[in-house]
Amino acid sequence: LITFVHGRETALYNIAFDGRYSSSSPGLYLFQEAIARSLQNQRPVIDFLRGREPYKYDFGAQDTRLFRLSIPLKRNEKK
Repeated sequence: LITFVHGRETALYNIAFDGRYSSSSPGLYLFQEAIARSLQNQRPVIDFLRGREPYKYDFGAQDTRLFRLSIPLKRNEKK
């Protein structure tokens, strides 16, 4: 689990999953600890980033609509 902190927000990025240990749920424990620490440090916004994995909703995640804005770079042309 990698955490990114910006202002009052913590983004959580799950970097690995090994099904051999799924019955112990070590990843869920890490998420729980990261969320608790974020809240203790007055960062109430938790972002699970992209994806609709069920465990995110188990933690209370809500979908947020995302938009993409692309601005093409303009090439300087010599005249």
